[in-house]
Amino acid sequence: MAMNGIPSLIQCFMLPSLVESPRYLVSQRSLREAQRSLQKLRGPESEVDVLAEFKEIVHLLLGGEQHGNIGGKQDHADLESPSPITSVPTTVQRGDSHVTEKSDSTRATPSPSHQQQQNQEPYGILELFRSECCGLAIIGVLVHFLQQASGINGLVYYSTSFLASVFGSENSKYITVGISCCSLVSTVSSLELIRRFSRKSLMMASFAGITLSSILLVIGSYTGRGILVAVAVFLYIATFAFAMGPIPWLLLSELLPTYALSPASSVATGVNWGTNFVIGLVFPSMTKSLGSATFILFAVINLFGFFYIWYFVPETKGRTVEAIMAEKGVQPRS
Repeated sequence: MAMNGIPSLIQCFMLPSLVESPRYLVSQRSLREAQRSLQKLRGPESEVDVLAEFKEIVHLLLGGEQHGNIGGKQDHADLESPSPITSVPTTVQRGDSHVTEKSDSTRATPSPSHQQQQNQEPYGILELFRSECCGLAIIGVLVHFLQQASGINGLVYYSTSFLASVFGSENSKYITVGISCCSLVSTVSSLELIRRFSRKSLMMASFAGITLSSILLVIGSYTGRGILVAVAVFLYIATFAFAMGPIPWLLLSELLPTYALSPASSVATGVNWGTNFVIGLVFPSMTKSLGSATFILFAVINLFGFFYIWYFVPETKGRTVEAIMAEKGVQPRS
C-alpha cells in the first residue's frame, strides 16, 4: 500500500509549478496576474502576443467597462477602488416644519462597479441550467455520462470473473495484469495524442474503437475463439484509455466560462460517478442473464456516443471559450 503514496508525493512537489488559471484570476479582478499567467501558458512574450485573447477573457468575465481599459497596466487595486459616495439633500415635510436631510445616493442606486461585481458572481446549479450556458453545460455532462455508459468499468471491475469463463480462472489472472499494463501504456500515450490531435476526432475514434471491440468480443465468445475475446478486451481498454478516459475531464473547462464552470463540474462529476455505480452494480446480473450479449447493449450506447460527439460537441482544442460560445450562439453574461 505504501506504493500508492509515491504519486501523491510527486504531485505535492509538482503543485507549486502549476500556473493559476487566467480566467479565475480575471474573475477575481487580478488582471496583472491573469495576463502574466496567460503569457506563461501561451509562450514567451517575444513569440506570442496574448493581448487580444486576454481582452476577450476580460470582456466575457467583467464586461465592456473594463475591456476598454486594459493594456497591461491595470492592476487589482484599480479595479476594486470604490465609487465615491455622494450626498443628495432631501426635504422631508413633518407637520408644519420642513427638515432637510442628507441621504446617500448609493443607497437607492448601486454603483456600476457594484452592479458589475454582482453580475459576475458564479452561478449556482439551478441558475446554471436556467442560464445562457445551459446548452454547453448539458453537452459536457452528457459526455461524462457516455464515458461511464461505455461499460468500461464493468469490464475492468469484473474482468477476472468474466475472462475466467473463457480462459479458466488461472489464466484469467495473468490476462487481467496484462489489461492493467495496456491501460497504463494507452493512458500515457494519450498525453502526446491529445497534444497532436483534436479533441473531437480522438473521442470519435475512441467510441468507434470501443464499439468495434464490443462486437468482436461478442463474436469471439459465441464462436469459442478465446484469442479473439482477448484481443477484443485489450482493444476495448486501449481505445477507451487514450481518449474517452482523460478528455471528458478537460472538456468542461474548455467549454464554459469561469462563472459557470464550478456548478457544471459538480453535476458532471456526480453524473460520472453515479453512472459508474449503476454500471458496477448491474454488470454482474447482466452478464449472468445475457452472457457476452451484454456487450451488444454497450456497442449500441457507444455507437450513439460516436454520433453524439460528431453532431453536437464543438471542437475545443486551440480555441477560446469565447469563440466556442459564439459558435453555439451563447451570449456572454452582461
